[in-house]
Amino acid sequence: MSTEQTLEKLRQSEQRRTEQRLAAVTEVLTSWEQLQVAEEALNEARTRYAHTHKKATQSHWTPQELKDAGLPAPVVGAQKRRPSTRRNQASNSSDVQAENG
Repeated sequence: MSTEQTLEKLRQSEQRRTEQRLAAVTEVLTSWEQLQVAEEALNEARTRYAHTHKKATQSHWTPQELKDAGLPAPVVGAQKRRPSTRRNQASNSSDVQAENG
C-alpha cells in the first residue's frame, strides 16, 4: 500500500470519528435545548397555577374545598439562596494573615 493510500485511509477514518463525535454532541445540544424549553414552560405553568389558585381562594373557595376537588395547594419553591460570602471573607483574611505572618 502506498503512502498516499495509507494517508487517505487515515483521513477517512479520522473524518468518520469526527462526524460521529459531532453527531453525538449535536444530540446533546438538542436535548439540552428541549430541556430548557420544557423547564421554562413548567415554571410558567406553576406560576399560573399558583396565581389562579390564589384567585380562587380570594373568591371564597377554601383551600380544603379545592383540595377535595383534586386541586392541591400550589408548591411554592424555596427562593434561590445567594452564595455565602462568609467563607470567601474568612479565606481572604487568613491569606492576609499568612502574608503578614
